[in-house]
Amino acid sequence: MMVEKKDEEYMKIQETRADYGLSGPGWGELSPWGKEFLEMFSHYIQEPILDVGSGDGRFISELVKQGKFSMGIDISRSAVKKGHMNHMPIVWANMEEEFPFPDETFNTITSFASFEHARYPEIVIKNMQRVLKKDGYLCVVCPASDLDIPYAHFAKIPTFEYFRSLFDGMEIMEMSEMFCNNYIIIAKKV
Repeated sequence: MMVEKKDEEYMKIQETRADYGLSGPGWGELSPWGKEFLEMFSHYIQEPILDVGSGDGRFISELVKQGKFSMGIDISRSAVKKGHMNHMPIVWANMEEEFPFPDETFNTITSFASFEHARYPEIVIKNMQRVLKKDGYLCVVCPASDLDIPYAHFAKIPTFEYFRSLFDGMEIMEMSEMFCNNYIIIAKKV
């Protein structure tokens, strides 16, 4: 599947999504489900960590507070800029294009509520697997249903089985169809 390098409409929608997401609680506040995720699954979060679709870096901020080396990528220039203003190491990147990191760079890759914004989830997973080290963990959380949010829900994740199929070739460590109304899969690269 060929991804067009220049897709102005897609980029404009992603900026709108990011601006919507940046209008929430004060910077650095982790959502209640983000806190719950860390409490339940922190043993899978091993540095170095990459957060894909990091927005302004709220999740990264929490990891940094715990003393863990983490960084993020996001497609929204405004989110990256806000993250930089808060001293978060975030790189601008389109998750549907090759990530700007060498193969097998990270021990853990997380992606929370951003996967559904991709047009081609298969490409995103391949990009994640490329920069994930052998025996590293991929932690992906996405909405369990299309909540009819009008901005940028490109990937239709119709069933949990479809979501699970995107991780073929990886060892599934944890999975749930209903984690705070989200699908969650934690997979190990073998």
